[in-house]
Amino acid sequence: RDGLAPLTPRQEEVLDLLLSGRTNKEISQILQLSEETTKNHVSGILRNFRVQTRSQAIIEAGRRGYSTSLRSN
Repeated sequence: RDGLAPLTPRQEEVLDLLLSGRTNKEISQILQLSEETTKNHVSGILRNFRVQTRSQAIIEAGRRGYSTSLRSN
């Protein structure tokens, strides 16, 4: 995907929940992570996608072919 490093499996899980509109708190609860760990994963996604906001990450995820079909909740 654009020659960039792929997301980790956990980042993909976080991204999927982010794409479905979940907050960091909700993502933390669903994945049984601390909110700080969730924030770190979101930051990693933003860095990987070379964007600054969640909204931009959602747009970039679409460009890269990610969708909310990664996991079902």
